[in-house]
Amino acid sequence: MIGKLLKRKIDADRLANVFVNSIIEVSENGFQDVKEMIGEDPAFVFVPDIKENYSNKFLLIVVVGNLTYLKQHFDAEEEAELRKLIISKFANIFEIT
Repeated sequence: MIGKLLKRKIDADRLANVFVNSIIEVSENGFQDVKEMIGEDPAFVFVPDIKENYSNKFLLIVVVGNLTYLKQHFDAEEEAELRKLIISKFANIFEIT
């Protein structure tokens, strides 16, 4: 997906918006599936008690995991700019200064 966007040469702000919106959508749509998969996995001796309100924690895991991949696709300067924009956008969404 990012490859197509980069070929169109969008600016860093728009790319950060796509990143943020995509991560939020994926985490909102995927949380229940992940919760169910963990609950049904026989590898757990004790089934973790994952509550519905843990979706924000799941979002943070997804965000951090995806931020680590930026350096594989962008040079250091671009990665730093994108990371700053992405974090700023998440801070605005969650009203964190």
